[in-house]
Amino acid sequence: MGKRTTTTGYWRGRGATNSSASKLTGPSPAVLPMIMAVPVNPVAAAGTATGKVLPRGAIVLGIAVVSGHTGGTTPLLDIGLGAVNDALLNGAAADADLSVNVATATVPGVSFGVALTADAAITAGTGGGTPGTGTSVAYITYTMDDDGKIND
Repeated sequence: MGKRTTTTGYWRGRGATNSSASKLTGPSPAVLPMIMAVPVNPVAAAGTATGKVLPRGAIVLGIAVVSGHTGGTTPLLDIGLGAVNDALLNGAAADADLSVNVATATVPGVSFGVALTADAAITAGTGGGTPGTGTSVAYITYTMDDDGKIND
């Protein structure tokens, strides 16, 4: 996967020094959120691969789904990681736009807000109900767990 971040030089080297306002000693790692757009199909079987991968160290901070799904009877959507079909989103309404963040108490999965220990393929599919038709797009916002060491 290569280096965990691409902002090591300037941000880490000049992020915090004794002369900066923060008065921290040594460099401070940058925390930069990243957004990945993932096509998700609530009609697909649970755990269907999306072709997108979250890297080791990724911490999912939020998911926004723009629904393109219509019909069905109480269709639900799961977004998972590898073999865990609902690791990120567990039984969200598939026929409505939604936004989930680390403070939301209803539909996040068990890996939401947790640093991944290995690269993980993103999966999606029906989480229950009777699906209708259409494809939605999930915008996954994540940051990286990083030890602050330069060039690793």
